[in-house]
Amino acid sequence: MAVLSILLAFSIEVGLRRDNPALRVPKLKTGGAGYRAWTPAEVAKFLKCADPFWRRALLIALCTGQRGQDIVVMTRGSYDGTAIEVVQQKTGRRVWIPCHPKLRAELDQSSSKALLLLPRPDGSAWPSNAFQKAAGKAIRAAGLTGIVWHGLRPTAASTLAEAGCTEREIMAITGHTTSQMVQHYTRGADQKRLAKAAVAKFTLHENKAEWPDKNGSEKESV
Repeated sequence: MAVLSILLAFSIEVGLRRDNPALRVPKLKTGGAGYRAWTPAEVAKFLKCADPFWRRALLIALCTGQRGQDIVVMTRGSYDGTAIEVVQQKTGRRVWIPCHPKLRAELDQSSSKALLLLPRPDGSAWPSNAFQKAAGKAIRAAGLTGIVWHGLRPTAASTLAEAGCTEREIMAITGHTTSQMVQHYTRGADQKRLAKAAVAKFTLHENKAEWPDKNGSEKESV
């Protein structure tokens, strides 16, 4: 598409065309950080409503942090019983990801003989756009709005950041080649940790200070 867009742009310059149909409308982003991450409640609701295929798809996306176009090409050979290895289509980067216990249990219990971890009902591979459309339908069927499948990628990165992972550790999982996006997730996690620490100190101070009790009278200093 990029090469075709360049050729069509040149055709406009030399007068062969008046427009460039290969140009894509920019995707809307939220908060300057890309697609919104799913909340824990949204993940739980989707899992509750999802059939076995979409449950597996969500676990793979959430536990590996990979794009939809990459999880649909994962094969049985991509999983060795402990980790998943995939070559990202966007970057060409080979990423090796140890499996979360929940994902490992999901993959180990499957009796499917399909080559792909996430095949279509007829066993064939998903075109990327077809998978995204089907994922959108599954999301709406679960009664969820305001989120898209790609939001699971920032969800995974944010979860890793909240668990205390460093930028480089997160990049090792997601395959990000720069730290720009990862820094956003880390900042959000740092803000939560610092806020929790601040409230803990605030609470400790309040217990020692002369603060009014629920009846409005002041407590004695400890």
